[in-house]
Amino acid sequence: MKSSSLQRSLAFSVLLFIVLFQFGCVPVLSLLLGVKQPEQKSIEEIRRFALKHQIPIEDCVLIREDSTAFSFAKRMNKTILFDRNGYALDFNQHYDNKNCGGNILSFLRGLSPVTYNARDSGMVYQNESRFWTSFDGRRAYQSPSNSDTFDYCLVHYWNSFSGRHENQKMIQNLLESVQSNPRIKVRLILVNQDIREGINEQLFVERARAYGFQAESTN
Repeated sequence: MKSSSLQRSLAFSVLLFIVLFQFGCVPVLSLLLGVKQPEQKSIEEIRRFALKHQIPIEDCVLIREDSTAFSFAKRMNKTILFDRNGYALDFNQHYDNKNCGGNILSFLRGLSPVTYNARDSGMVYQNESRFWTSFDGRRAYQSPSNSDTFDYCLVHYWNSFSGRHENQKMIQNLLESVQSNPRIKVRLILVNQDIREGINEQLFVERARAYGFQAESTN
């Protein structure tokens, strides 16, 4: 009986989610999923959010304003792990569920300074870092002079509207996974992808759609 009741409850929850998603009920979806409606943010507001949620400021950079639409379409809450030579590792390679957020955490805990996991030759650190600026937004991002002393570079895209799990829990889990493995030296880069003040919203939407980003109507 308990199993049947649980199945009915689950089925109702799934149906409710489908109905809300179909009709673009953003406020209710936000409540259920911990996702907020994206709003334009000043750099100071982003900084305060990071401090409030214990996101290490010293590891943060900003997405370039002209790359924000690209980041929405292609990098939303994405985690990328680069090797010492700047190639992205396929850390999902040995996992059945390729979309599970826990894969990277498990991978980091068992990682050695040298790994033979497949690389993605189409995604390299040098190209990826061109999308970033310093956290004050005043200059292009420059890699630290000691970058070559690290075995890996862990890049995580975050924002203020994805809710508790993405912004606080996931970043904290990444930090803990790295710290739990003393065999590797990892440089962490946290890329904020909030829409910043003054951006042309119409141009942003047009660019995001051009990159393949699809958003439900909120009307």
